[in-house]
Amino acid sequence: MARWCFLACFICTSCLVAGQSTTKYALKGQDVSFKTDNVEKPDEILWKRNGNKVVEFDGKEQTVFKAYENRITLDWHSAELNITKLRYEDSGEYELEAELNKGLHRSLHNLQVIVEMVFKAAFLTLNKASRVDSKELDFGLI
Repeated sequence: MARWCFLACFICTSCLVAGQSTTKYALKGQDVSFKTDNVEKPDEILWKRNGNKVVEFDGKEQTVFKAYENRITLDWHSAELNITKLRYEDSGEYELEAELNKGLHRSLHNLQVIVEMVFKAAFLTLNKASRVDSKELDFGLI
């Protein structure tokens, strides 16, 4: 029981802090989007996770790397990245490198894929006094 209380407090605290950073929390199996502030079409786009290539666009052709095959959508005009069917191993730091008019634009995004059961337990533990019916809740985080 103590372990569940610790997990509940940790997850809910992390979610509160998430609003102050670029960390996104998503449930395993869901989808996530990393939006960018690009206003013009990049000449080249490279997304990496923990330093490893995820998807690359050279201005003509897109290459999706193995772990993300059939789960990636890259918007060639905005550099927005969408990942479907999230897995635990998708958690990590995502880095965008977009070449715009011979200049390099970089942005960092953190993703933490979590287990639905742990999130539900954390939410219900902290909101026990409110008597919320868990059947009425939508546990989507993004």
